[in-house]
Amino acid sequence: MTDNKNLNLINKRYIMDENLFQSLASNVNGFTNVNGNNYLEHIVLIFKLDGENKKKILEAPSIKEAKHILETQIKINITHEYYIF
Repeated sequence: MTDNKNLNLINKRYIMDENLFQSLASNVNGFTNVNGNNYLEHIVLIFKLDGENKKKILEAPSIKEAKHILETQIKINITHEYYIF
């Protein structure tokens, strides 16, 4: 039986936390070659954003604002919890 927390995750898309991204970018050779040079680029790559949406994210003044734009303007709800159903 699936609990409410798990049902909530069904409507969200996973993206790694920015602290995990930074740790991997700093410690794993070649990580940024496929995951973006910074977290804003990572958002664009993971969600395959282009055009105006890509521009909005890359020009966001902060990661917090980029996540806000992603959820409120681009309508992609995100989670940092990875769950296999």
